[in-house]
Amino acid sequence: MIGYVAFANLLWPILKLTHLEKFILAHTNTPFTGFLKGVVSTFIIAIFVSLCTKLKLFWRT
Repeated sequence: MIGYVAFANLLWPILKLTHLEKFILAHTNTPFTGFLKGVVSTFIIAIFVSLCTKLKLFWRT
């Protein structure tokens, strides 16, 4: 469950607060760079979820 909400509630607010979102949006104009943006954000969320799993932090519904 953490993986489903990690982007909207963790990664996106961090990007907004550090003003990196504007920089990223300005440099993702082509389909290839948009694809790379998706791959990188998915990789970051995967690392976060892996860390939560190692720490035995689970979100069950």
